[in-house]
Amino acid sequence: MDRTREVIELIAKETGMSEEQVKPQSKLEDDLSMNELERIELVFMLEENFVIEIDDDEIEKWETVADIIACVNNKTEQNNG
Repeated sequence: MDRTREVIELIAKETGMSEEQVKPQSKLEDDLSMNELERIELVFMLEENFVIEIDDDEIEKWETVADIIACVNNKTEQNNG
């Protein structure tokens, strides 16, 4: 499974939405109604699943699912590079 699909799967699980409803362009607050607690839980899931560390300042920049995917891709590539 590719990273994008895994990230979408984790977001869907955290928000209780179907994977089909979670799109890269989906806005975390407006489209997915993600609150602060859900973001924190998602960060823990992402860090565990991808064996990465995500800084608070990066989390604050997240507005869309694509932002999360880019962050995970960047962190994963840093660990493998």
